[in-house]
Amino acid sequence: MTILDVRSISKSFGRGKRRSLALDDVSFTVEQGTITGLVGESGSGKTTIIRCIMGLDSPDSGEILFDGQSQVKSGFNDRRRLAKDVQIVFQDPTASLNPRMTVEELICEGMLVHELYPDSGKRRAEATRLLEMVGLAERDLSRYPASFSGGQRQRIAIARALAVKPKLLVCDEPVSALDVSVQAQVLGLLVDMQRNLDLSLLFVAHNLAVVKQVCSVVHVLNAGRIVESGDADVVMSHPQDAYTRSLLEAVPIPDPRMAKARLAERLAARAARRAAEGAAS
Repeated sequence: MTILDVRSISKSFGRGKRRSLALDDVSFTVEQGTITGLVGESGSGKTTIIRCIMGLDSPDSGEILFDGQSQVKSGFNDRRRLAKDVQIVFQDPTASLNPRMTVEELICEGMLVHELYPDSGKRRAEATRLLEMVGLAERDLSRYPASFSGGQRQRIAIARALAVKPKLLVCDEPVSALDVSVQAQVLGLLVDMQRNLDLSLLFVAHNLAVVKQVCSVVHVLNAGRIVESGDADVVMSHPQDAYTRSLLEAVPIPDPRMAKARLAERLAARAARRAAEGAAS
């Protein structure tokens, strides 16, 4: 079953000669109970897609369907429902968590807005359950975000997103602001949450190595267009588009022998292209 269906959306900014096309006929889907990757470098259009999905921007053309319902020109009640069913985990938890609010206030805020638990005791109990689910404890409810590490703050952000029981979780570069040693922990947590809660995830990133660890399907975005889509393992092993290959080549390899072999392959391919161009001229 398709939970999110993005159909041929285009979006531009500016006017006249200053008009810039951010998205050009972009289509992809997210299936229920899967983790789907959307990959591209800075400026490729990832943020614009996220804003359109979340209802913060409207596409110039095309359509976005969530759970079978079109989100284009939807009414207030539909947008309110979307705000509950689609939650986002931002790149930088330091910026996304209000430093003046305690962890309990941060997690319970969505419950209050969407009237999920009218009783404060039940809200606190649910906040405790969510904190424990992401590896923290009830005693942390009274603390403020500044007293946690970056990885712990991202765990709190995940707990806050899950508090309203969403159907789709949009993860916007969720580990890029974290140390490498912490990234694996947060990625493992997201995978566990997806499996245990039967969530659907749209995992947005620029690092193909990170995407490969968690995603079953990947869509590669370049200059506002989807240039390659498919099974994550297949795309990583046999990329068909030159842009996808360039993203893979940018992934650091810890083994110096493998890195040397990959460099040799790149140099040989470059030499072959030059030889072919010389023969053609």
